[in-house]
Amino acid sequence: MRATLGLALVVLASLAAQGTRRHDTVCDRVGPAAIPPTDSAYADVQSLMRDLRAHGVTVRCAYHTTLAGMMNEWAAVGFGMDSGTGFNAYFFRSAAEQERVVIKEKLERRRLPCPPYHDTTWYSYRIRNAPRHTDLGGGYARVFFIRSGRRILQVWDGQLATRIEQALRNTD
Repeated sequence: MRATLGLALVVLASLAAQGTRRHDTVCDRVGPAAIPPTDSAYADVQSLMRDLRAHGVTVRCAYHTTLAGMMNEWAAVGFGMDSGTGFNAYFFRSAAEQERVVIKEKLERRRLPCPPYHDTTWYSYRIRNAPRHTDLGGGYARVFFIRSGRRILQVWDGQLATRIEQALRNTD
């Protein structure tokens, strides 16, 4: 009986410890200072983080993303959150440059290639900004693009996109 009770306490303690452990995120890999003050994008990154934080959206880290150059932007930065979600921000030298970027969303009905073989929505995106055109392949989840001043934010989570859009609406 004592052995069983002792084992149960060890299991409960282990489960409690797992519950407080954070998930591994991109921020755990890049560290909080991935964009140092000497970086030319630093001021824009800090400004965006400050605007979001003022409206309850806390960003944990910022880092240069591999999607840089996709929109012919001046700088592309990925942002990570504690929840494991995140977003990209594409910074342009002017609002006029940002406004020249055309993003087209295409929706299709597709049949899943594996069980349960039902029809689903397939999203694909085409980004045009002379002289460059980019096709973002496609996926079963929608991508949200938020325009704000000299920035375009690319967000993969609908709830986060809503929170960011509300925060930026109050700062623009």
